This record gives sequence, C-alpha cells and structure tokens, in this order.
Amino acid sequence: MSESISIIIACKNLKDDDVLSKSDPFVIIKDVSRVPARVIGQTEVIKNNLNPSFTTHIETNYFFETKQSFTAEVWDFDADGAHDLLGNAAFTVGQLMSASGSSLVLNLQPKGQLIVTGVHEGKGALRGKASFMIHGKQLKNMDTFGKSDPFFVISRILVPGGVGPAALEKLFQSEVVDNDLNPKWKSQLSNIDIKRLCGGDVDAQNIKIEVFDEDVTENEKIGECVVSLRQLATAQARQSSTGGVVEYPLVEAGSGSKVAGYLIITTSVALEHSFLQLLKAGLQLNVAFSVDFTGSNLEAKNPKSLHFYHPTQPNQYIQSMLAVSEVV
Repeated sequence: MSESISIIIACKNLKDDDVLSKSDPFVIIKDVSRVPARVIGQTEVIKNNLNPSFTTHIETNYFFETKQSFTAEVWDFDADGAHDLLGNAAFTVGQLMSASGSSLVLNLQPKGQLIVTGVHEGKGALRGKASFMIHGKQLKNMDTFGKSDPFFVISRILVPGGVGPAALEKLFQSEVVDNDLNPKWKSQLSNIDIKRLCGGDVDAQNIKIEVFDEDVTENEKIGECVVSLRQLATAQARQSSTGGVVEYPLVEAGSGSKVAGYLIITTSVALEHSFLQLLKAGLQLNVAFSVDFTGSNLEAKNPKSLHFYHPTQPNQYIQSMLAVSEVV
C-alpha cells in the first residue's frame, strides 16, 4: 500500500562556507534503503541565505509496510561544480509521516538544522493554474503619524494549527503601498500550480492571506483571512454573474473575530484535465491508418511482399494496426 507525498524542506542557521558572502544552499534527498543509493530529488539553489525555505517539493511514495531510509545532504553551490557539503541528516519516511504535524527538525553536523515536512497529496486530484489580484479596503491604521504602509503575503497552510517554518509555505509577497488604507497592489500571484497552492484539494481551508504594515524596525500584522480555492472560485463566479463584489474580512491576529479591514480578491482558475478525467467525461477516440506502398516492398500479390494478404497469417502491417487498435 502506497501514498503519494511531497517533502518540503527548510534550513536554519547553516554553516557559512563563503568568505565574501553567505552560502548558496541546496538540498539533495537520497533513498539509502538499497544499494546503490538513489537520488529522489533536489531543491533549487537559494543565493546568500543561511535560513532558506525551498520552494521545490520532493515527491515520492510512502510505503507503510516498508522501512524507507532517506538522507538529506545540504550543499553550498559553487559555479565550478566543486560544491561544499554543509551538513547531512538521516530519517525514515515512517518517522516523518508519524511525527507531530508530519514534520521533523533534524540537527546538521557541524552546524544548523534541517526542517522536513511531509504533505500527503492523495486527496487533491485537481490540476491547473490559479491567479489572484488583490485590493485592500478600509484597512486598520497601525501608524500614529500618517497611514499604514500595507503589503500582503499568500501562504499555504501545511500543518493546521501548527507554528514555525514547517507549518506554512510562503508562496508570494506583494510590494508595499505607502500611506494607503485602500491599497491596490500592482504585483499579483499569477499562474501558480494548484497542487502547490492547496495540494489540489479545492475544499481545504489552507490558503492564508496576511496583510502587514511595513515598519523600519518590525512589520506589524494588520489581519489575516483563511480561505479555500472553492470559496474563491465560487465567489468569483457570483461576482461575474451579478456584478457584485465579495469582500473577505481580515481578522486581527489574536482577536478571534475583530475585523481589521477587507480584501477584494479577483480569482481566475484554468483547469488541466487528466486523460482519465477526459475519458470519464465521455471523450471518444477514433483511429486511422495510412500505409505507404513503396516499390521496395514488392507487389502486394507477391507472397514475399510485406503487403501480401494471407487470410490466416496477417502481415506485419496488419499486426501493427491490430495491436494499436486493441489499445485504443
């Protein structure tokens, strides 16, 4: 019995192997359950960062009845290919998926931590791309002199109710709009894969939108809302048909229900259907064949010709056409 999972990776306090800048880390995941070890996947390189959160998900299968031993190697990228090892850690997929929040914090030697989170992708069957355009309305003013300087962050909730870097995956951050409580942000989240956005599960309440006020010392959270892709798509369809506007309330952090403003979200979804989904929807297939009667194959009446027809011994052309037809 197997389940499809994605492994999401972050690191903290990595060793700095560069003299004039910071390390450029990437991570390689290997299955060492068998010999030789097999590379499962590799993250992207993040430049000058000792606390990276990688966006590349490592996809694999979890076999409940099998011990799957994995190693994670953290490397500092060098352009000449002589990458430096920053540390490694070992875990089993069983440990990962049975841990609290399906997340492990592993110590790297000689320094740093590796945070691995397993996300079960079995529920989500939807495939496609989604885009969002967001405006703010009547945001709470967090500044004594002047108005808030808001920006928003869209994240995917990986561990409901969890905290720390393993609980959320940051997907997008907008620009800051200075001194405006009704901001119209220009930068928008465009064509994000639905699987990455919500695991392909349109009903999961796992899309988190937070609005912050930028400050010199520390950004202040104005409020947040958590929605599902189905809520966003349904509201968009209603807006398109009636001309009305759906406003999503921003809830102040820690207040429970106190509203700190509203978001107006324009959503577009472009679905990508699998071949099986198309078949179930009634897709019909027709097949046509074309045969080139070249002179080199001899006359069709000649028993040595590839085109020669025998009532009980089909020639190679007929055999090939029958084989393709049976599949279709």
